[in-house]
Amino acid sequence: MPHRTRQLAVVILGIVSCKNPLTVSDCPDEVQITVSAGPSPEIDWTPRCHLSQLSVESTWERSNEWVITGLVRYRTCGDGRCDTPFNTLYPPIRYGVLPKDAIQALPLPGGPTPTLNVGWPYTVRLTRSPAAVREVWLAEHTFYATAAPPQASPKSN
Repeated sequence: MPHRTRQLAVVILGIVSCKNPLTVSDCPDEVQITVSAGPSPEIDWTPRCHLSQLSVESTWERSNEWVITGLVRYRTCGDGRCDTPFNTLYPPIRYGVLPKDAIQALPLPGGPTPTLNVGWPYTVRLTRSPAAVREVWLAEHTFYATAAPPQASPKSN
């Protein structure tokens, strides 16, 4: 294979084989969210794709408990500065554990993540950037916080 053809094949393979999470989200229009049991649940979604924001809200208190976004790009818009989060969030994400390439918006950085109250309902919401027309949330899912999952007891002989 001539040298120039090999270079072109490598470039085409590089473009086809990976998606840049710093551009448009690779998430389709429908995403399914699952949340594991326990006081610090794991939040997962399928298909696995990059998103720009994840929030966990107390359904009873109507307040955000934890909000994280992808890294932010600032740009000038209208009469000031607008920010646009990148699609750098990738599943699964454990509640309260800030992934690399993410920024914690709530609680304020350095503050403790609120403990989920056992038996209370919480809503997870996911956002992509840029959002489709009239899309507020790409997906949302309500779950009930649970205590730590039971440990398996050792088998007796």
